[in-house]
Amino acid sequence: MKNLFILSIFSIVFLISSCTKDNNVVDTTDDDVSIPALRVAEGYTAGTKIELYSYDSLRTGYNQLLIRLTDSASHSVIRDAHIELIPVMDMGTSQHSCPVEQTPLAQITEDYFHAASIFTMAETGTHKWSITVKLHNHVSDKEGEISLPVSVTQGLFPSSTVSTPDGNAMVVAMIPITKPKVGLNDVEFVIYSNTDQGFVPLNDVTTVITPEMPSMGHGSPNNVNPVSKGNGHYTGKVNFIMTGEWKINLEVDRAGTQLGKPFFWVTL
Repeated sequence: MKNLFILSIFSIVFLISSCTKDNNVVDTTDDDVSIPALRVAEGYTAGTKIELYSYDSLRTGYNQLLIRLTDSASHSVIRDAHIELIPVMDMGTSQHSCPVEQTPLAQITEDYFHAASIFTMAETGTHKWSITVKLHNHVSDKEGEISLPVSVTQGLFPSSTVSTPDGNAMVVAMIPITKPKVGLNDVEFVIYSNTDQGFVPLNDVTTVITPEMPSMGHGSPNNVNPVSKGNGHYTGKVNFIMTGEWKINLEVDRAGTQLGKPFFWVTL
């Protein structure tokens, strides 16, 4: 009787824990590493289930993405494939895309292909985002394409789009500072040019970072101007000398010509 009582308690605890698990969160344990992520879209094409994940809800600005592919019949994870992501904003009378970073690998050892997207605007009642996924499953040698509707809201670190002297538009995004603090903070920007060939990462510009606190009428010293690390990414340091709302000005130049001066807000 005592053993039966203990077994009943264990069963109740198990049922409670199972029912409270968030079905939108997936854990992968490849190589003993757990990666929780939020499922933002899923669909099927070419005998393959495509699941799109993000570490948070999709927002304007820079978003890291994870794509998991599984065989529709066996449910086994597919780690050998080519994927192309094409974000599309449907505005009714017109459509446009936004910068996207593609995984450079066709074969992976973990469960996810990695990508990123810089959404340039939030959705509205009539303006909707979707992500077209083009797939070549190397395991089955099947190709397919699917459009996955996604929801994009206004973020705290929206991207900035400015016109440049060459007639193109430049998209600049600041990767969110997870925990901004008083003192030096690592900061990273992503810079793309919208050309006739699509969005192209800019690796040949120089940047000057100038933080200011408008409410107090001062800036801060000892900042480190971001420099290129390739693929349109620029890393540097920004110095906050006190808590409050800061405006981060980023001047972007090429060969002595200013391309633009976007800015971003950070509160600490």
